Amino acid sequence: MKSPTILLGDSHSQVHFTHLMNMFPNLNVVERHSNPGWSTKSYLNSDILDKLPSADTIIVGLGGNNQKLDESFDETVTTFLSALKQKGIKNIIWLGPFWSDPNIRADVLKRHEWTNQRLKQILPSTIKYIDTFPISFGLETTDGVHFSSSKYKNMIEQLLPTIQSQIGTINSFVRINKWWLLSSTIIVGFGTYMYLEKPWMKNS
Repeated sequence: MKSPTILLGDSHSQVHFTHLMNMFPNLNVVERHSNPGWSTKSYLNSDILDKLPSADTIIVGLGGNNQKLDESFDETVTTFLSALKQKGIKNIIWLGPFWSDPNIRADVLKRHEWTNQRLKQILPSTIKYIDTFPISFGLETTDGVHFSSSKYKNMIEQLLPTIQSQIGTINSFVRINKWWLLSSTIIVGFGTYMYLEKPWMKNS
């Protein structure tokens, strides 16, 4: 069974989530939200998190719209992660903010750099954080912040093995758990039969 996955992001994800789904046809996306201008706080202020379906994995593409460059951001992220935990989501893959062109949007680059470093510091080790700065640095932008569809596609191609590996791990875990549950059921059932029927006593 494919692991149910949720996609949650901002304007960048309107394009790169689409490329991800096209390149990863076995990705079992049960819900997707790509809202321009949205941040973790935006999602917390909406009812989207409360209405998320059951899923094993969530891919988060947020951080670029963070306006709080102080410790209050830490609290927002903690609350955001708690909301995901309450929905039973255990496998979190987080795509950090992209590089921005300082010649066009130096203000955005400052926010993205701060948020990227902060997320690397505060996210628990159980979360797979992907720093997108190395693959986006110096790329031509369309407006100083966003990229062409082909550039998003190229970046996702580079990240795909990491994402597939992270989701593959949870798929293997689910398969092992189901095998263990089935095996345990068979063993317990057989043990109960042997205890109640005592077939060895019927021939004595």
